[in-house]
Amino acid sequence: MLRLLVKIGKFPNGFLKDLKEIPFYNIPYGRCFTSGEMVVRDWCMFYPRKTGPFGSENQYGSYIVPLKSRNETVGVLFLYTPEIPPCYEGSREILLSIAALMGSAIKHRQYEKEIQKQNKQLKMFNFLKNRFLGIASHDLRNPIYLVLTYCSILAEGSFGKLNDRQGKIIDKIIYSGEYMRDLLSNLLDISKIESGSFHLEKKPVNFNYLVQSQVEMNQQLADKKRIRLEFIPDELPDVDVDKCSMIQVVDNLVGNAIKFSPPGSRVIVSTRKNGNGMRFSVEDEGPGLDKQESALAFEEFQTLSAKPTGGEKATGLGLAISNKIINLHGGEIGVESEKEKGSNFYFDLPL
Repeated sequence: MLRLLVKIGKFPNGFLKDLKEIPFYNIPYGRCFTSGEMVVRDWCMFYPRKTGPFGSENQYGSYIVPLKSRNETVGVLFLYTPEIPPCYEGSREILLSIAALMGSAIKHRQYEKEIQKQNKQLKMFNFLKNRFLGIASHDLRNPIYLVLTYCSILAEGSFGKLNDRQGKIIDKIIYSGEYMRDLLSNLLDISKIESGSFHLEKKPVNFNYLVQSQVEMNQQLADKKRIRLEFIPDELPDVDVDKCSMIQVVDNLVGNAIKFSPPGSRVIVSTRKNGNGMRFSVEDEGPGLDKQESALAFEEFQTLSAKPTGGEKATGLGLAISNKIINLHGGEIGVESEKEKGSNFYFDLPL
């Protein structure tokens, strides 16, 4: 019968004093730890009937068993006996099996603590990142809006007519400034969502009317590229959504389809019931995505092989923001695509 005694706190005075000058590998438990082999001793360093590290218990022999996790020794297990320990092979196997379970449990706990530590650090870094993005985006937007406003005034000729070269330079400044403005707005949205300060105000909305409005808003861009933009609605009840954020998602998916589709192609926007929910989808005839790119499409700052066909800019954040917004609504977003066969971006929402 094995009796397990545990000592918590300091050992009695004098117990560790004699061990200070002894090399670790010369000590029985040091030899056990470094070799990974079980040590059985028929005597201890304590004199008979002398108080040892575990109080009044007298120890005459010991098993020192390595606690292993796979091939790594993570500690040792002391088992003291009041008499010379028997060296039965069965006892060794049992002790080694118990020690293996204890070693695995210790290692598992070490992994848990390390993961908890890393998660805590990641949360802190993520908080600092979102705070920085929020402050930087907010503080940079005002100068950008000021630049765009003055450029618009110059482009209108309010301070005199511009020659062709001046007009082209102003157009480039406005184009780059609008891209910077959109990027800052997206960064601010990302920081709000990840920091938990992005709050939805859900209300019943006529979803088909919302989509129709965004299709009409994008019609001019489609006309410039001779893209046939169609909307095929299904009968839907009102859907509880945050109207502003849902407009942002719909506009992003429709705008992307136009942006990445070649001139003269077709883009179909549709809504339909899907079980207990609804599905919104945008099908295009663009370059499409392979499986690897499809898996990365909704990650932040992803650069995919597909490029805008009309020289438009892409921040690499629109789909990531759309994904987060749809998740906040309790829905799912995805893409079905094949290389050179177009894409179908969609999201499902509960009804």
